[in-house]
Amino acid sequence: MNNLIEEGSPRIDRYHALTIDWSKTPDGHYFSNKAPGPILLGLPFYYLLDKIFTRGLETRDERDFRRLHLIEFIDRVISYFLQTLPLFLLTGMWLQTLRKEGVRFTPLNWMVIALLLGNTLTIMTSTYYGHAMTAVFLLAMGLGLWRGSVFGAYLFWGLAVLSEYSAALIVLPLTIAMWPQLKKTPVKNLMWIAAAGIFPGALWVYYHLTCFGGLFALPNKFQNPAFVDAAKFSLWGIFGMPSPFAALQLLFGWSRGLLFTQPWILVLFATPFFSGRIPNLSPWSSREQQLKFVTITGFLLFLVVNAAFGNWEAGAVAGPRYLSPMFGLMALLISLGWKTNTALQNKFFTFTITLSAVFQITWLSLCSFPNMKPLWLQVLLLMNDKNYGLETFIALVAVSTFLWVLSSVKRKRFMYSQAQSFARVSESPGTN
Repeated sequence: MNNLIEEGSPRIDRYHALTIDWSKTPDGHYFSNKAPGPILLGLPFYYLLDKIFTRGLETRDERDFRRLHLIEFIDRVISYFLQTLPLFLLTGMWLQTLRKEGVRFTPLNWMVIALLLGNTLTIMTSTYYGHAMTAVFLLAMGLGLWRGSVFGAYLFWGLAVLSEYSAALIVLPLTIAMWPQLKKTPVKNLMWIAAAGIFPGALWVYYHLTCFGGLFALPNKFQNPAFVDAAKFSLWGIFGMPSPFAALQLLFGWSRGLLFTQPWILVLFATPFFSGRIPNLSPWSSREQQLKFVTITGFLLFLVVNAAFGNWEAGAVAGPRYLSPMFGLMALLISLGWKTNTALQNKFFTFTITLSAVFQITWLSLCSFPNMKPLWLQVLLLMNDKNYGLETFIALVAVSTFLWVLSSVKRKRFMYSQAQSFARVSESPGTN
């Protein structure tokens, strides 16, 4: 974004030594190896901040020196306004939508806790990598799907692709889920889809033609050799055949796996089978089934892509960050399935969501970068460190107390309202 402001070009020749996340084209120029969404969509906001903080500085060297010293602060500000705040707003919109559908407060409470506190997005929202921005767009896409808006669903899908290339695969389950609606008025809906693609499509064409010389020439093709996998069969040197080992590690591994970072997602998959009922796999029977189909299929597609990536562990992050864009949609399914679950199954949800939230917030308080050793062991070792022990203990107690009180208050309020309703019915004339 600095070079776009200074030269009007997305090249990072001047800054590539500050990062390992670069791609180098045959003409010798350097570009970011990330999808361009966060860069292009965040540029207007960053431009305003940059003008404020570099005001009065005449040379580019002076401006770059100021930017370098403010980089962490600016990253936090941009992340808050373009990722965290939109995530909160969309969570509120989903709460309002599901409440109108008659979903009770208890499942909605646990849905919110899982969405905002109980997954890797809790960590990623404060970092401007694009995963949290993609999650925001996918939540908005899901809202468009729920409301039957072809334009809204495809617009936010396009913005998600612009922010995370893996999101392109979601067009398949999205189109299947919306097919009954699409075929009713095909010409009109094709026009809506085309209109939805104008803005993200224009940004896509500009960036990829300018940087890499082709509409479908991605930065991965010119990747930093440090990330290139020497596998015999690979795409751009970094995507090979999906690795069963990587997939198992992402699901159950102790260094990045869902089992140790956000186990409620595994409970979500296991619940239908332990209920003794055959899962309804039809994407067309209801809006709820449409959303479930897109979410579960999308998650599995993300998992396959992640398992095909040589660096599947995604660096020093306490969780599977390449899967994190799907976690927001996954959290919505908690509230949708709560009514049909048994009491024991819902207790498993409350326990695993609480465990996930405690882990995520504790890790944030530790301010540490994990290695490939067991994450919970690293948490315990860091808690033992005199620099982190007190704040970690406070975080554990505070989060656990908050979750329990929130759940208990809503439960008691519901029971009290039910008791009042029963009393009114019993006292009414003609009641035996």
